[in-house]
Amino acid sequence: MDRDLVVAYTALHGVGGVHVQRAFAEAGLPHLHVVAAQFQPDGEFPTVRFPNPEEPGAMDLVLALAKDVNADLVLANDPDADRLAMAYRAGDGRYVMLTGNEIGVLLGHHRIVDDPQPAKERLAITTIVSSPQLGQMAAELGVQYAETLTGFKWIANTALREFERSGVQFVFGYEEALGSSTSTVVRDKDGVGAAVVAARLAAHCKQQGQTLGDRLDGISQQFGVWSSSQHNATYPGAAGAETIGRMMRGLRAQLPWKVGDAEVLAVRDWQRGVKLLAGGGEQPLGDMPASNVLTFDLVGGDRIVARPDRKSTRLNSSHIPLSRM
Repeated sequence: MDRDLVVAYTALHGVGGVHVQRAFAEAGLPHLHVVAAQFQPDGEFPTVRFPNPEEPGAMDLVLALAKDVNADLVLANDPDADRLAMAYRAGDGRYVMLTGNEIGVLLGHHRIVDDPQPAKERLAITTIVSSPQLGQMAAELGVQYAETLTGFKWIANTALREFERSGVQFVFGYEEALGSSTSTVVRDKDGVGAAVVAARLAAHCKQQGQTLGDRLDGISQQFGVWSSSQHNATYPGAAGAETIGRMMRGLRAQLPWKVGDAEVLAVRDWQRGVKLLAGGGEQPLGDMPASNVLTFDLVGGDRIVARPDRKSTRLNSSHIPLSRM
């Protein structure tokens, strides 16, 4: 039963606490063990250096609580509760943090396979900087798939304008920065709804004697192994924004056609809307608004994505290699 699950949760001094508690109660999920020191909204964020669950140290208190209560699942919202971070207890008792791409794959697979919708045609969406694994799963499971620019306004608009009006049912969307949409109730990323779906998935796995890591392994065995990592370079303030702008202009001025020992086959410049080929020439990327993003497609199926993050003046780069088992 779902109530056998033990969950540790933190709101990180944000607004999610009471809403996640209420959502869990209405969904018949277990009572949350909460980090009391981070439960009430507090704009000073006194217990963390920066209230982003991706930042080092932000999850320390909830992970300590998880050890104390022997939690199966660890959840954290960011302060405005539109994103969800997750960790699970592995078989050896360690707590393993999941990446945004791993969370997206787990929740997407759960929504498609364990929680099927009655509609004949279903839709899953992610962004151009997220792992393509969701698309691989969707293709093999008979679900329509789309990629958009980063930002949930694009995911919601794509679901509404291009698909739902023709009778296709949106079932899941995510971006690698911990944002997910698990239903059509909220037309944006929703950390509260994602927390409910995550708990149901973890409970389902526990009933089967699995961890979330076991579920990921099973997905990899069926759909191939996809791995990703992210590097954030932070440059504060207006000067930082100019530095990042200069870095992106520099990349475009002198495109690298080799990264380490790997050859670059093509560069997709989403600002210009073109795909630049290593041997010369270019191809249009299709009908998508301009965005300051560069994607480097490498020999062997790997790719590197470079993009500025306007909210925190960061340059994010993600490396997403693929191998099929």
